Amino acid sequence: MKYLRMIALIALVVGLLGITPFAQAQIQQTDARSQTVMSAAPMAVAEDATKMDYPTGAGGLKVELPFSEMGMKGSGALMTATEPITQTEAKIQSAMSAAPIAIAKDATILDYPANPTDPPIELRKGTNGWSCFPDGPTTPGNDPICLDKTFMKWNDALATGTVPNITTLGLAYMLQGGSDPSNTDPMALEPPAGQDWIVTPPHVMVLVPFKLDTTLIPTDHTYGGPYVMWAGTPYEHIMMPVSQTTK
Repeated sequence: MKYLRMIALIALVVGLLGITPFAQAQIQQTDARSQTVMSAAPMAVAEDATKMDYPTGAGGLKVELPFSEMGMKGSGALMTATEPITQTEAKIQSAMSAAPIAIAKDATILDYPANPTDPPIELRKGTNGWSCFPDGPTTPGNDPICLDKTFMKWNDALATGTVPNITTLGLAYMLQGGSDPSNTDPMALEPPAGQDWIVTPPHVMVLVPFKLDTTLIPTDHTYGGPYVMWAGTPYEHIMMPVSQTTK
């Protein structure tokens, strides 16, 4: 009898909340479908877009997917106004946006130290040999970056003004684009007087263990194809745009 009363009480509470176990399962399934749909576009577009699902039968109409408050709060990947994130979490998200998720999800996340010659600050330890930094504090654009081990050696040398010892191929991603004060001077902190920052679209950077031939790859950063940045210096590398538009 005691168990029957308990079951009745649970049923009453569930009824008052207006959510049956079946309905709750349906909400969770719908939320999962909506989150899949939202992953197809940047959050700025996806969050206000109409979510549609395919019909179950041939010739049927596409079904609009609602997105419940429960699903938004329960998602670890989607942050809402009701779920504030810390400064560290925001920096981790910024850093991860620099590379494909297959790389970013297991990368070490580092932050820039107050003193550029100090070691980077570790925000999250990774396991795949890649390191990602959030948007840089000294540039006007949004320019997070993810670097492999070779490019991290190069980055450390650039930060300390030493010559990098590059013996193998290096790769880096900047899928949010970037902004640089100069395409010729790696030590420049600001553009020359009267000139603007160089704004680059999303791109991949390639480092090679030999001198680059600028008769084969140009140094013109405006034509839209691969070009050499900081040519003739110890920090020269290939910039390969993957989009014609900046973010």
